[in-house]
Amino acid sequence: MKYSYLLYVGLVLIATTGCSFNRPDDLGTQIGVVTEMLSVKTEPAINTDCRIEMTPERRAEGRYVEIQFRSYRLVRYIYVFVPTTTRLAKGDKVVVKHPYCVGTHIPEIVDFSAK
Repeated sequence: MKYSYLLYVGLVLIATTGCSFNRPDDLGTQIGVVTEMLSVKTEPAINTDCRIEMTPERRAEGRYVEIQFRSYRLVRYIYVFVPTTTRLAKGDKVVVKHPYCVGTHIPEIVDFSAK
């Protein structure tokens, strides 16, 4: 009886802890909506942790867009740097990889669709 109880507890621990660990490179994706598009060379006043250090030439090649997404019951806003060749408009749905600015991971748009 004692061994079966220990075996049961061991299996439960393995099952619950094995699924709770994420690799550092697997921070997930979120589906959001473009709510604002800043002009070229303009930097957002918030989300300073998510900014990329850029040269003025690189900054001229793109712009920041504000993305709104839901995380549980919270509505979150992040800014993502996109090249000017990416055709986005307000209201477009986007898929953002690494939306939480954890460590050195910078949010990036990996897919989008028009409204």
